[in-house]
Amino acid sequence: MRKRLMVVAMIVVMTVAAITPLAATGKKYIDESSNYMHTWNTEAVIDPSAGAGGGSNPGDGSDPSAPVVKHCWILPDEDLQKECVQIHINPSDWRTDIYAWMVVKDPEGRDDIYQVFAQVFYPRDVPPWCGSEKYKETEFDPLDLVSDEDEILEALDDAVLSGHLTKKERDEIVHEVFEEPEAYVYKIQLPMEYCEPCGIYKVRMWATDSDSSPSLPCTALFEWKATVVVEYDFTSLDFGKIEAGVEKVIPGDEDLRTRDAPTLKNEGNTKVHIQLKAQEMTNTEYDQYKITDFDVYWMGNYFEYSTEGQSGDWTPWTELEPDLCLCQTKQIDFSIHPRENLPPGTYTGKLMMHISQGDWGEPTCSEGPWEEER
Repeated sequence: MRKRLMVVAMIVVMTVAAITPLAATGKKYIDESSNYMHTWNTEAVIDPSAGAGGGSNPGDGSDPSAPVVKHCWILPDEDLQKECVQIHINPSDWRTDIYAWMVVKDPEGRDDIYQVFAQVFYPRDVPPWCGSEKYKETEFDPLDLVSDEDEILEALDDAVLSGHLTKKERDEIVHEVFEEPEAYVYKIQLPMEYCEPCGIYKVRMWATDSDSSPSLPCTALFEWKATVVVEYDFTSLDFGKIEAGVEKVIPGDEDLRTRDAPTLKNEGNTKVHIQLKAQEMTNTEYDQYKITDFDVYWMGNYFEYSTEGQSGDWTPWTELEPDLCLCQTKQIDFSIHPRENLPPGTYTGKLMMHISQGDWGEPTCSEGPWEEER
């Protein structure tokens, strides 16, 4: 069974059977106080095309006959109380569609507008992307003033609610688009895969006319909210029959369809940091007999943890390194170390996994977050 963890912690119940036994049975504990969700998967980059007619870059304002982008904004905005557009990933689907909106005029009439562009840049303070171009989308046709009227008006109203337009500017646009043949409204779809890195993205928009004269750019920002999501395929850790004094391992794999081989997959848009701790495994008939030593193998590293010397029956938290990167699927191996002379019986305990947002780490970018430009 494959599950997505959208919380900070889960508990796997460990069980062990018989004298050579040790087993684990797992359950997941959801901590509703978690600040982050957990999900995973792939990243796709759309191959940009400049399109026909030139104008693959915005102009510098030197051409008086070039189009003018009067206004631009991004929708949807999921938190109207914050200045920057807020958008979350969609854990139940591969992508979220974002839309760039533009109101464009041209000195030679709106029918001289040939093409509009939207160029998306990665967050400037998130390595290794560091503000590099993600892709460029183009659109040739404005929204239809009859069949798309309701959609245009709704987008203008949403832009007012989110603070990108004033009521006066909204009314001026309605006049220029519907009452005077001066401007067109364009809408460009910007697909975002859910494991694109979180942070503030910049969208630069401009238009060209029939002579390939480019307008000055208009820019807008949106924040791709940090969301931690992990998919996992195990609901228990069953070590089966074991021998006293002999290590027993449950090896993982990178196949989420195999419940017997633990797997973790990052389906969020940030690195994932993982911590583990275990409860000692106690003989269900003679509780003075316990298994207290454990280890985990994670991405080429062994991490040991034990309840020996602890005041309670749980080990300290163990930090797993490295963090799980975007779109990664990795195996995780769990081991127990029963001491010599443990009597037969079933031994049970729990394993807790804490999942949180990881650190982007080195190398760092030389610049900070984007500042909105006009």
